[in-house]
Amino acid sequence: MASAAMAQTPYDKLEAGTKLDGKGISFSAFAAPWPLPPGEWLVVSKASSSVGLTGGNSESRNSVPEIVVALKSQDAGNPVELLMVTFTPDSVPIVWRSPACNLIGTSGAPFKDDFGTLPSGLTYGCARGLYVVSGNRGMVDNLAHSNNAINRDLYSGFLPYVSSISDSSLFLIMTFSADKGRRATYQMHVRAPSSMQKGNSFDLAAQAWVHETGLSIQAALHNKSIPIAPFPTPVAGNDSASETAQKIDNAVEITLPGKVLSGSLKLDESGPPMPLPPGQWKVAGRREVQPGTSPTKSSRVYLTLRNMDPNASIAAAWLVYDSKPYYYSQASTKCESKSTPILENYGTTPESPIASCGMANTFSKSFRQRVVNAKTTGTEWDKTNLAALIPYADGLPEAHTWIELRVGANDTQRLLFTLYTAQPATVNPDGKYMKAVRTWMEKSKDTMAAYLDGKPSSFPPYPDLVD
Repeated sequence: MASAAMAQTPYDKLEAGTKLDGKGISFSAFAAPWPLPPGEWLVVSKASSSVGLTGGNSESRNSVPEIVVALKSQDAGNPVELLMVTFTPDSVPIVWRSPACNLIGTSGAPFKDDFGTLPSGLTYGCARGLYVVSGNRGMVDNLAHSNNAINRDLYSGFLPYVSSISDSSLFLIMTFSADKGRRATYQMHVRAPSSMQKGNSFDLAAQAWVHETGLSIQAALHNKSIPIAPFPTPVAGNDSASETAQKIDNAVEITLPGKVLSGSLKLDESGPPMPLPPGQWKVAGRREVQPGTSPTKSSRVYLTLRNMDPNASIAAAWLVYDSKPYYYSQASTKCESKSTPILENYGTTPESPIASCGMANTFSKSFRQRVVNAKTTGTEWDKTNLAALIPYADGLPEAHTWIELRVGANDTQRLLFTLYTAQPATVNPDGKYMKAVRTWMEKSKDTMAAYLDGKPSSFPPYPDLVD
């Protein structure tokens, strides 16, 4: 009994970063916990609010607290990928007002289950589901950027994981309440086949699981603990996303803030690892932008990196890459600049099979101070991309060299490195240092092009800081 109690996390101790398991969210020795689907769950965001009450007498409460936690599955093979639980932790003399259990729209093979309850009954249950054949990632991204503050704050916790979730899903909303007791709503995104049809084997198995899961949650309302069963394994050949989910999820996990990368970054099992410039790169910031709902489009990943090697010349980097290949002609930003002493397109154009661009400039201004001021007086670009370096500003160079390398290959990916390096105290425009930088850039461009061509590659050492 003591072991079981230790495995459950009290509701008032839930914070972003807390890990839970299927035993759920606990309340007290006299109340059953809210059960969770099996596996390990990470709290990625939390919000607290209240539910307004009417009626009663002058001594009655006018509100009860309500808590929402957003959870990300930590088990790559778990079909239940994202979960949001909204609940009232207190049992108070409330007569809950519940809506009719209606379908969510008409598209996506919707289904419902009212568990034999009525909105006017002492207990209430309603589960509603629909299949999002494509666009699940876009839906999560839109909710994370919505005008609704609660949705935005909660779903923003899922943004680092958007590329790891299936683009086709079963979207579930399950609400349960008991008069003079508590209320809970479970909102789930479950990996589902992209070729869903109403009444097929997956649909029938999913609805059976929803019913049994609802009974487990209802039992908790009456202080009975019934574990939630694992979601049924997708039928072989029907789940187009399940084969790659674990690989993609690993690529997300290893690029989360705080992770340290060295040598290369393994994004998938089929191709070579992405080469990284020399150093021990700590991920200071990560964001991912979804271009839309089309499954042929790729999200873009932006990493802000700090080199933790004190002897390395390259102190910081901004890395941009596609989460998966583009399946149409590659376009590249024009390779042009009126101010950079080094500007190379390496004989390519945006229409070339591989389009490359390299730019570099030297600055006497402090890069460290630019980072320190990123949130206050910095440009919007600085606020978005350099502010993550503020905790690591000590040791960043004062005078510095800025280098940008872009390589894009048709029908594969785009790759961009922006590098901030230390430089000699005196830099001559035609001196040895700038010539060495130009040579290093060309070799590094070849490294990036080889990676996009599916060949193993590595960056050369950065040139010695002499002139």
